[in-house]
Amino acid sequence: MAIENGFKDISKTFNRMAKEAVEEAQDVAILAFANKVTQPAPSQGASGYTPVLEGVLIANTRLTYGRRNNSFSWNLKDPSGRETFRKLTRESNASVWLPIYITNNTPYNVEAEYRGWKFTAPYKYFQTAVYSSIEALNRHTR
Repeated sequence: MAIENGFKDISKTFNRMAKEAVEEAQDVAILAFANKVTQPAPSQGASGYTPVLEGVLIANTRLTYGRRNNSFSWNLKDPSGRETFRKLTRESNASVWLPIYITNNTPYNVEAEYRGWKFTAPYKYFQTAVYSSIEALNRHTR
């Protein structure tokens, strides 16, 4: 056990503080992202960003640590976005130093995000959620 400048195990203290700061920043960013991406668009009587008929697009938004989850299921449905919000924001036991992946492999995701449909402009729901996450993180770190 080294003592430098009167501090005992200062590197452990710095590592703990850094880990806590990263965890807090991740929580802020993930919460902001989840708040946007799980809000159904106005066409369903809501004021959000994600197009919803049955909730397949919202329900297939996945957050993983360390490796991507590229799965997709037509059976996952969450028209309100509440269950997906809970999944995205639940506590994780993963190391804070692992990369975070947020994916959505719904087959019509590209149309929803970038192209739109015949009578609907692109929703840009994922981009909007990412920008919201970045803005929240910037506010948090100031």
